[in-house]
Amino acid sequence: DHLPRVDLALYPDYVERYYCGERASSWSALQKSGGVIRTFLSGDAKVRAVQSPNAIGLSCSADDAESVRRLVEELHAHCGVWLSWALSAELLDDAAAATVAARDVAVRETLRDHEAAAGERFMGADVANRLSRAMAGPLANGADLRAEPPCWRPK
Repeated sequence: DHLPRVDLALYPDYVERYYCGERASSWSALQKSGGVIRTFLSGDAKVRAVQSPNAIGLSCSADDAESVRRLVEELHAHCGVWLSWALSAELLDDAAAATVAARDVAVRETLRDHEAAAGERFMGADVANRLSRAMAGPLANGADLRAEPPCWRPK
């Protein structure tokens, strides 16, 4: 998935740019292909609320080399598309960047807390909290380690 960074209902051009077109058709076809590649849709409405319209969870048997190849190929294509978007994104002014950054942190905090609570049943509180913090990345409260900001900005 590539989480939206804006309220999609308010920005139809954003939806068109990032969630329509050839990649969306490819992801849709892969979801509907059935067979040994299985799709997953979270039963938790709180998780679905932060996912994009194209959220896709796929799995297959690790013993099925062809299905694993297809999933890896799809992952590479998805990452390539995302990287091209990152490199071509228009920079935001400082006020808009601060608003988006605050929203990103709030979404990551919500997901971190949800994943920690969900993971406690299976892994115990210590492991679930450590993994959920790692997935969320650095947060605004400074409780997590922060990486130095990049010294370049995409064009």
